[in-house]
Amino acid sequence: MATAPTPLDFVRIGYYDPFGVYPLIQNEISKRLPLTNLHIRLKPNQPIKTISKLNIEFVEEVPKKSDYITHDIKTYVRLIFVQCDSLDKYRGQVRPLVREWLKNLVLKTNCSWMIVLYIPSDGKHRQGSSIIKTSFFDKLQHDFGPEGKEMKTILPVGEESAKSGKVGDGERVFKLKAHHEEDIFASLMLQLKSLLANSFVDRYHTFNELIHQRKLVEQFAAKLELYNLLKDMKLLQDSLLVNEELFADLDNLVIQYGDENFNHDLTLNSSTLANFNFDEFVNEEQLKQQLINSEKINLIQLKSLVFMNESFILQELASSAVSNSIASKHISKLYQRLMLFLNDSHFNECHEFVYLLIDSFLNIPIVQQLLASVNDNVAEEQNDGNEVPLIDILEMRAELKLFKRTVVSKIAKLNNIEIDGLRGDTFEEVPLDGKETSAPTKLELQSTDLLSIVQDESSFVEFYFNLTEDIIGDFVKCNRVKSIDILSLDLAILNYNMGNYQECLDTLQNSYDYFIMNSWNFLGGILLEIYLGCVEKLNCKSDASEASSGEILKTCLNLLACLVKRNTSIGINSYKLVRDEKYVAQLFTKIDDSCKGMVEPLEFLLDDFFKVNVKPYVNEDESTNDDVYFIEVDVYNSFNVPLKLSSMQVSLMDDARTELVFKSNDVELSASSNKQTFKLYTRDIKFGLFSCHRLVIALNEKLSFCHNYYSSEEVVPDNSIFNDSVIEYKSVLKHNSSSDILIFQSVDKFQAQFLTSRVVELGTNEVSLVLTNGANDATNVEVQFSSSTNGVRLLQPQLTIDKLGAKHAHTLQVPYTYFNDSKLINMQAQISYFVGDDKYTAQISYDVDTRLSVSVSVQDVFKTNFFYSKFQVGTVDAKLPIRLVSQSLTSADYDIKSPSSSESDLSNLIAFGEQPITFFYKTTPNEGHFIDDEDKLDLCLSYTNLHEECEQVLEKFVLEFLQESHLVKFWYLIKDTILTKLQFDLNQYGVQNVLKIVNVQHLQLFAERIIDRYVEQVEDQMQLRKLFQNLALKDFTPLSPDLSQIQHQLRIKVAVPILKYLHVVEYKYEKKTYTVGEPIPVTLHIKTVTNWSAQSSTGPPMLAVSSPSRAANEVDSNDGKTSATDDASAVVPPLDNLTLFQAMVQPDDNWLISGLKKQTIKLQDTFETELSLIPLHVGKLCLPKLTINPIDDEAASAGTITGSGNSDIEFVNGCETIMSVPDVRNIQFSF
Repeated sequence: MATAPTPLDFVRIGYYDPFGVYPLIQNEISKRLPLTNLHIRLKPNQPIKTISKLNIEFVEEVPKKSDYITHDIKTYVRLIFVQCDSLDKYRGQVRPLVREWLKNLVLKTNCSWMIVLYIPSDGKHRQGSSIIKTSFFDKLQHDFGPEGKEMKTILPVGEESAKSGKVGDGERVFKLKAHHEEDIFASLMLQLKSLLANSFVDRYHTFNELIHQRKLVEQFAAKLELYNLLKDMKLLQDSLLVNEELFADLDNLVIQYGDENFNHDLTLNSSTLANFNFDEFVNEEQLKQQLINSEKINLIQLKSLVFMNESFILQELASSAVSNSIASKHISKLYQRLMLFLNDSHFNECHEFVYLLIDSFLNIPIVQQLLASVNDNVAEEQNDGNEVPLIDILEMRAELKLFKRTVVSKIAKLNNIEIDGLRGDTFEEVPLDGKETSAPTKLELQSTDLLSIVQDESSFVEFYFNLTEDIIGDFVKCNRVKSIDILSLDLAILNYNMGNYQECLDTLQNSYDYFIMNSWNFLGGILLEIYLGCVEKLNCKSDASEASSGEILKTCLNLLACLVKRNTSIGINSYKLVRDEKYVAQLFTKIDDSCKGMVEPLEFLLDDFFKVNVKPYVNEDESTNDDVYFIEVDVYNSFNVPLKLSSMQVSLMDDARTELVFKSNDVELSASSNKQTFKLYTRDIKFGLFSCHRLVIALNEKLSFCHNYYSSEEVVPDNSIFNDSVIEYKSVLKHNSSSDILIFQSVDKFQAQFLTSRVVELGTNEVSLVLTNGANDATNVEVQFSSSTNGVRLLQPQLTIDKLGAKHAHTLQVPYTYFNDSKLINMQAQISYFVGDDKYTAQISYDVDTRLSVSVSVQDVFKTNFFYSKFQVGTVDAKLPIRLVSQSLTSADYDIKSPSSSESDLSNLIAFGEQPITFFYKTTPNEGHFIDDEDKLDLCLSYTNLHEECEQVLEKFVLEFLQESHLVKFWYLIKDTILTKLQFDLNQYGVQNVLKIVNVQHLQLFAERIIDRYVEQVEDQMQLRKLFQNLALKDFTPLSPDLSQIQHQLRIKVAVPILKYLHVVEYKYEKKTYTVGEPIPVTLHIKTVTNWSAQSSTGPPMLAVSSPSRAANEVDSNDGKTSATDDASAVVPPLDNLTLFQAMVQPDDNWLISGLKKQTIKLQDTFETELSLIPLHVGKLCLPKLTINPIDDEAASAGTITGSGNSDIEFVNGCETIMSVPDVRNIQFSF
């Protein structure tokens, strides 16, 4: 940002013009100013510095004898312009004038110099005489050049001074010809640059030598000159660094010489204050002379000089900055330095001087230019989206104005103008000796502006308002919200004191929120009191309404919130320190009165008023026999006054969004700030894992304080600790909270459990719900069933029990349908019942494993008049063996016999994995019974699961321990969470009757986690840990579990096997020994019976073999062996007496068969044929096998047969053998 140069910006070049040459060339020189791109190397080891632009001022000087003592350090180059047209003129005028100029003006100062010989366009520079051939230029070189004869005679020190004043190539005379204007003036400018550079470098080295060689005071003076040199050279950053060193050197100077050696008086006369100019306040030349002469220096003036130098550099940097933002940084730093400068103790009583100094810096031109440029371009920058506001300068300018406001407030106070309640801007000095300070005297002001401001109270208030609004305007642009609020409060307090309540209310609206949110409780509380006062004052002027009551209520509550501790310590920021219990009680009275005028209830955040903690434990109420549970809440009363609360309520929620509410009415809080614990009760309980959902403390019917847990997310309890608990959790966990609450049942209260049905009828789906009543008779018991498992359909979703006696148990069967491979289903029940007139509810949710642990298979073997059934009972899971307790097969229409005569024969039969239990039955139809395809045999199996047997032993041990330790209330916690993790060596238990827990260490660790988390009392935790330690050491042998408690019963309707055709085959021959190769005559007898066939349910019945109506079909009663598959009970088509069969003797390697080996037989006929069997081997030879297959009519004409269909063969003597002996030995031994 470029600005017009001031006289202080120019570098001075002095000239002596005795012949009137300068006016002739002045225009040409002015055209080439300022000088640009001046290159300087201050030290050999430093890079070249470039001065981009240097403003030059030519000042005419006339040498006089009085100038010998002049110390003109601002002049860096001196020139003398001469003109000569004759030798006499040179000798009589030019040479003497140059000599006097050098002696009196040049060689007394440390500057560069040069003689400029001007030759006009029509003039001559050489004598016309043929005798003298030397030009005037050469004469000047000879007399005043580096080796000039005149130089040594001017002064004794002239030689040294002359040597120090050399220029670039040693030229001290420049010939300026008027007829070569362009080139010659460019050369002149180059010579001037060279002279200036040499002068700068020479002085730079001189000042640095003085700094390193002199004492501290002289060093300080030399460094001041070095600063001025760098400033004149426009090396602003370098000069700024030197001035920074001056600040530090000044402190060291005061320390070394002591305050007593400095003058601390700030002398301000009336004219200085009336027409204040900070640049004229400091006399730099006088200070330099005092430093050089070691005189007593005015410390205030010296500090002001150093600050003024920095101010000049920072303003120059801002003026030459390439952008507004960079310029703003420099001005911001200037204002920071100004406030630091004004905070010096020397200015504590100089309020008018400080005010005038601040005012002058607020109006410096560069600041006005920056703000004007921003205002001009703000619209364009906003449209481009690239607005870069001058935040730094605006912020620091606002701070400086705030400083100014503080100074004016002090001046007003000294003039007996003070506004009550107005916030002080600074700390006041307090005497340490305890003596009262004298009243300040009235300040005599000289500034007309200040006189008008503090003329009276109204003028001061007007100035205070306007200046504060101006400051707020700057802070708004800087987004200094907190500062804006603080300043707005000053305006609000003034309005309140003057009775402008509406204006005060508008100003305070929401302002106090910022301070409270940022823990400024003291200030926020005081402002709330003012706000409340405004509301009440305005409310008195108008009719009270619900809106005004609500505003008063809200303000009182905000005041209460300020009384609550935000941390553990109370400091000066505590609003509570200034308000006693009486004031707090009045606030609660106002709150109650305001609530009476409210129509709709209001809710506020609980955390702003009370510190509360919900204990993560739900316990049974042991003080009553009613089925009541409670949860405890710790409350801290930070108000230190007794309070009566309308109610206190906690709601819990599980992952199924079921809400439990615990509540107590008419709660009284004592005045103590210590922890107060309250019990909240409920008669509606659900067992499972919950999280805190909502906590409500109601002060009255219209006002309550609420805390919502996990308000930003769904409430989902963390069930990861249970892993595979009996309680099902489907939702994804979103919290890992240690405050999850596990609610488990109590053995002394109403209990409910879902179990796998003990009696299972194959083909039906049922689970059992066991209800165990508490100590009171229950009536109107209603049970509603549900399931969260997809696909489960409950056949009886609701059941009712009229009465359930105290301590009585009742089991309900819950039928359902479910078509899925998974056998783990969720069952839920909500039980409601009445005890007297009080209604209670209980909800449970269990995952029930509906898998059968037993598998059953059957194989039937048909005989002519009966059949055998072979049953195999095994385990579904190879890891879970079962014990068969008893088995029975019964039917009213059949006579069934078994080799097992008593249950003791089966009591120790255990099915392991691939080792099933096998038993047989012989089944004969009763006389007169018609065989039907709907006939069923009732198979009943009683068995136990070895895992449940082991669990029963462990549960008995745990329950006894809990009863002895009076910890039986934790039975369900242990049973449903910990004992479900038990793993046993079931093989060892089944074989050796030894119970061994294989995961005892894991169980102990898991139990410790559960106990630590869900058992509240430390003593109870220790006892329960001891339980599981004993569990690992306990010897559980020998064992005799009560199987009746865990016995399962499986009932199966076994279909009677149906067979359409049973072919009775018999080989008839003489039973003796034969010789190999000897033919054996055999009669093959075949009889087909239909005893085991049955008509469909719509056809005529078929009698059993023993029925008289079927006597015509009787066959030989000799035994034989047949087999049938499980599907023998399938419905068969009606019998056809014309059915044909093909019987074929199978080829056999042991026999040579002679005769018709393939025959067609009819169903109604008994078939016989003769065969001849010739044995081919020696030994016992089995009779040849025979196959019989039915032939349909179409196949018979084609000569083909069909499959065997639903038929079987009974070989009457199929297991007999014939002895074949060699013919060489006709000896037979009979045994």
